[in-house]
Amino acid sequence: MTLNEQTRTGISASMQDYIKRHDVSINAFAKKTGVNPRFISHMISKKEEVKDAWYVKVAEHINFQIKKSYWPLRKTDEFMEVIMAIKDAREMEVNKTVIGETGCGKTTAARQYCKKNPKFTYMITITSGHTKRVMYEDMCELLGLSMNGTALKKERRVAEALLGMRLSGDDPVLIIDEAENLTQNTLKSLKSFYDRLEGHCPIVLLGTSQLTEKLEHLSARNKEGMPQFYSRFKAGIITLDPIDRNYSLFLSDVKDKRLTELLRKTCSDYRELHDRVVYAKKVLDKRGEELTLETYKLIHNIRS
Repeated sequence: MTLNEQTRTGISASMQDYIKRHDVSINAFAKKTGVNPRFISHMISKKEEVKDAWYVKVAEHINFQIKKSYWPLRKTDEFMEVIMAIKDAREMEVNKTVIGETGCGKTTAARQYCKKNPKFTYMITITSGHTKRVMYEDMCELLGLSMNGTALKKERRVAEALLGMRLSGDDPVLIIDEAENLTQNTLKSLKSFYDRLEGHCPIVLLGTSQLTEKLEHLSARNKEGMPQFYSRFKAGIITLDPIDRNYSLFLSDVKDKRLTELLRKTCSDYRELHDRVVYAKKVLDKRGEELTLETYKLIHNIRS
């Protein structure tokens, strides 16, 4: 995407306002966006040219719209429950575990919270390949800490940094997304990590029912550290209501009611609905055509 000077100036001004409003440093902002701090400084000073790709990345983080929006943010009940869970965890200094279906918007809500509350808010995403070493490396990267040493040393380094924030009067919160991917070994390490932070940095776990099923199973089998870990998070479990598969909030701008019915029948969650509708809208926008049942089926190669 090529940006004109007016757009680049607008992004720079909005970025500076964001940094000032949220009282974050350039380095902290750079870590959140994944943009080199030097590029951030040059966007402000204009001393050196910065590639448009970095401006785009900043714009996405601060919600500065430079692209046509095909999917406005919809504050579903699930979205609001996740936001409230994180707020409550932070304010009351307690752990929370939010359980919801795949594609119900947990990640979207958490990312939005991070954008609105960037200071001392840290979020990592667990994948199936995450070991405890990788998990603590992700935390070290977010906090700007050294990644040297063993997993245990990284764990202590992160815990000390978060504890230091609390002792300085700040209110850090750690969000762990897709927590159902945590292995038994990583969960055991996370228990030790939490024990170092208890009362100083709440942890919010976001996951599917696979997470609670795993914790219940490991706890029932008395696997080392699991009953203790489960007891630390059990009281804070919040189970989200099932997805509203009428998709009323999302389909209000779809004029063809036949298409609305098809989407309700075929899309299993908000994510799938998003992916199918946004792709169709982008293609049709380039063609100058409207979104109808016929054009949607043609784009997605639906013959029936």
